[in-house]
Amino acid sequence: MASTSFGRKGLSADMIGQPATRRRAFGEAVPASPDPQEPSDPAARRRAVFLAAEHARAADVDGESDTPARPAAAKTVLVGGKSLGTAYLLWFFLGGFSAHRFYLSTPLTAIAQISLWYVSLMFYMAGHSGAGYLMTAGWLWILGDAILISKLRNAANEKIRRRAERLVEPVSS
Repeated sequence: MASTSFGRKGLSADMIGQPATRRRAFGEAVPASPDPQEPSDPAARRRAVFLAAEHARAADVDGESDTPARPAAAKTVLVGGKSLGTAYLLWFFLGGFSAHRFYLSTPLTAIAQISLWYVSLMFYMAGHSGAGYLMTAGWLWILGDAILISKLRNAANEKIRRRAERLVEPVSS
């Protein structure tokens, strides 16, 4: 089984020594770029731009460039933040003790929430009529935290990020 084509491109044996052609549209053959300095292939153009940029960067590193050096980029600090899943688990299992608020770095409101519970419990044990209102307020606050947990987590993570940025020394040039 003799074939007059070469490979998948369908080049015949008489076309091997000729300049390469590239197909742009279906059935339309376009000759290769007439100017060897200006490649017509987009990938070849990107490669040429990349190589020129790399040569310029290498010249900057060696000190051979006339352009002033760019300032060093700021350090990127990766800081582990608070987990939303952990906050919801703490809310679900230990919400009466405000563990989720302690975890999300809002200890003052956590103490206020706990105090509300204990005050309402004392009023209930003393037979005060306002104990039911205080307990209802405490339950509503804890149930409302289910909606607020994501905002509290975002605020806690932002506070951690700002604290980490202050601790990182600025890059000196």
